[in-house]
Amino acid sequence: MGILSRKTKTLILVLVASLFLAVGLVPVHAATQYALSLNPGRTQEQSSPGVTVTLTVTGASSGQPYSFLLLVTDPSGAKSNATRSTIAPGSAFSFQLNYPSDFSRGSIKYVGQYNVNVAQTTPSVSASVASGHLDVGLTDKSTYERTYPVSIKADAYSSNETVRIDITHASLSAPDFPAFVNADPSGNVFFSWLTTPDLPIGNYNVTITGGSTVKAVRDSQSFLLDLTGVTIRGINVAQSSLMRSQTARFSFSADYLGGGPVQSGFATLLVTQPDFTIQQVPATYNATSARFEAGYRIPLVSMNGSWTALVKANSLQDSYGNSGPDSSPSADFIVTPASLSVDLNFTRGDIVIGNVVAIYSNITTPDGSSFAAGTVSAFVSPPGRPIGNQVNLLYDSSQRKWVGSYTVSTNDPSGVWLVKVSASDPYGNSGSGSTSSIVTVVAPVSQGSTLTLWFLTAFGAIAAGLLVGLFLLRRKRTFQHHLQVDLQAVSEEASKVKNQEFFQSIKEQIEKQREGKGS
Repeated sequence: MGILSRKTKTLILVLVASLFLAVGLVPVHAATQYALSLNPGRTQEQSSPGVTVTLTVTGASSGQPYSFLLLVTDPSGAKSNATRSTIAPGSAFSFQLNYPSDFSRGSIKYVGQYNVNVAQTTPSVSASVASGHLDVGLTDKSTYERTYPVSIKADAYSSNETVRIDITHASLSAPDFPAFVNADPSGNVFFSWLTTPDLPIGNYNVTITGGSTVKAVRDSQSFLLDLTGVTIRGINVAQSSLMRSQTARFSFSADYLGGGPVQSGFATLLVTQPDFTIQQVPATYNATSARFEAGYRIPLVSMNGSWTALVKANSLQDSYGNSGPDSSPSADFIVTPASLSVDLNFTRGDIVIGNVVAIYSNITTPDGSSFAAGTVSAFVSPPGRPIGNQVNLLYDSSQRKWVGSYTVSTNDPSGVWLVKVSASDPYGNSGSGSTSSIVTVVAPVSQGSTLTLWFLTAFGAIAAGLLVGLFLLRRKRTFQHHLQVDLQAVSEEASKVKNQEFFQSIKEQIEKQREGKGS
């Protein structure tokens, strides 16, 4: 047999494939698959609205009839069933049933697991093509966060029967339990328990006991109670615009996720400057205002512009371990340079030429603190001088004042003197103040004039004393033997008056008195 060409081989393969398709020997679809779903997968004891049971079939033969038997076994072992037949409209189809309303003897009256099995009866018989289960409890959830309500429902009690509901944790009844309620005319029990933010976390157990009804499966179920979260309503800034050194005050309220206000604890605020420098500021709960409050003193070296404040994520902690928020709203405020307050005084009254005018200035920031770092200058303007003489002031920490002095010259006139003080720092904070008062410029008294004046005064005083003594001697001759006047001592005292050191002492005392008067 000769070797076939490639073209001949290809033609033969095409003819064979066509033949197989014509006689139906090659399958035209994949294997049939089944999927069962129940929605919801967990519910409470109640017949209505029930659970939607959905069966989905793929890989079916279009136009082929299909039949199924669905069987549900409840926690007591009782069984209920439903059947469904359909003709496949295509390779995939699905159908839905409601449990328990579409099932014979179906009910949801026991706590536990309901097993669902699907058997196919047409076109081929299979005892199980799909299965699933439904969980039934007394509560609407198996896990709760504090502050959320726990919904409790039960079924199959007598009409208007009084039942006992008990919730326990660590073998101890929860607050306000046990509770007694009546079933409705259909035998359904409804109850709601609102959890509080301070309840112990962990496993709780709920049981329902009928006054007369005894169920095949006891109504008892456990659930988990966990910590809850918090949210922030909004942040309030007491002042929308502040100067440096002032304190920005913030306040905000917080709520639990399940509802109700947070009434204890602390949080951390993030205060952000325009350059994204962040300061962490503690906030605490104030029972009087029923809000969280915080304050941040804005340093003199801070940036100007728009600042932002918000609560740091998950930094709020109440007294029971609940925390949050995941995120919080922000609040903006404006910061401007500080306007310094300048208060000053200076020496006034009579001032001798060559003596000094002492200048004292108390400078404070907007919050009342002492301004202690920067440049402070005084400008002294005697009458007729629009431009003052500049004096640099230094900070005296002992007095908490800026001090300096100006020496009075012979060209300084008497009259109303004006002193102005200006303060500033490298960060743009500044302020100024001024005051005025009458100053009398006094010429200094020469040394010779002073000595002559004091000499005459002293000599006159001694002479007057001698005259008084002689007069008394003449009037009181009968007591001459008791009066002893030492003329020589008087003469020596007069000699002391002439002594230069004595006059120098007198001069120094006069000058000290004038200086004291000038200050």
